[in-house]
Amino acid sequence: MSAVGGGSDRIGRYELVERIATGGMGEVFRALEPREVGEPRTVVVKRMLGRIAATAGARKRFEREARLAALVRHPKVVEVLDVGEHDGQPFLVLEYVRGVDLGRLLRRMRQLGRRLELDLALLIACDLLEGLAAVHEARGEQGEPLGIVHRDVSPSNVLVSVYGEVKLADFGLARTGPVGGRRTGDRTGKLGYLAPEQVAGEGVGQASDTFAAAVVVSELLMGRPLFTGGSELAVLLAVRDARVEAFVEAGVDLPGGLPEAVLRALARRPEQRYGSAREFLERLRVFLPDDEPALRERLGALVREMLQVGSPSEAPVPSSTVS
Repeated sequence: MSAVGGGSDRIGRYELVERIATGGMGEVFRALEPREVGEPRTVVVKRMLGRIAATAGARKRFEREARLAALVRHPKVVEVLDVGEHDGQPFLVLEYVRGVDLGRLLRRMRQLGRRLELDLALLIACDLLEGLAAVHEARGEQGEPLGIVHRDVSPSNVLVSVYGEVKLADFGLARTGPVGGRRTGDRTGKLGYLAPEQVAGEGVGQASDTFAAAVVVSELLMGRPLFTGGSELAVLLAVRDARVEAFVEAGVDLPGGLPEAVLRALARRPEQRYGSAREFLERLRVFLPDDEPALRERLGALVREMLQVGSPSEAPVPSSTVS
């Protein structure tokens, strides 16, 4: 993290505290929101860079992100609190999640030779799927289904807090469309978390998000990424052909029925997967222990431990949101 540096120390009514991340599109700050009663609330402000804001396409993408994110209100999804413009630069205000993104958490645990305990992995998996289901089921102001496709479900876009909360973040690549339909020729997203139909140029839909979520779930259960290779091409080919042998081998150590539940979501063809993220969620929930408060306390304690040992830093919004 870095100090705010030159320029204004405010964006609209929000007082900037520190810059969290920068990228080709914009900057992300931790900020304070003044309130009429009580202490200021800590929030995250994401601002588009001035030179980018002058580009019609980039501004349209930013505005679309704000619009779609604002339509999804759920405890398992990072909330958009405000949208505005300051000195010609559009900005979003997001809820602040004190913790780490899942990608950093998993990398740090691998560095320490550790892996998530099964019940904590399942808790994160179910929370992720609950958030994704909320995104897919979101409706517009007239009650019409929006058919939102997130298009970037990956560990870096899953935030885990010091209180054991799990939230899906980043609508920067999200699109709307017919529920159950697909867009053609779309390979947007992170390499190891694409769906086979994306790599093959056959389009992307909500089933593609479910596949990506299943890749994250497999990583949680295995302790390592599912699709790897010595080159980008090798990874793309592994994804295209849905080569999930590594998870099949790891599955022998998992409770009976759990590997099969995940493998269905990792099917090569979209029509062979679950009908929805919620269906996948309900299938996984049967393996989750009942004592949720105790699980969340343990997960929060793990995040606090990882923050103390050094590598991950507080990451209210993953850096991918400003790329």
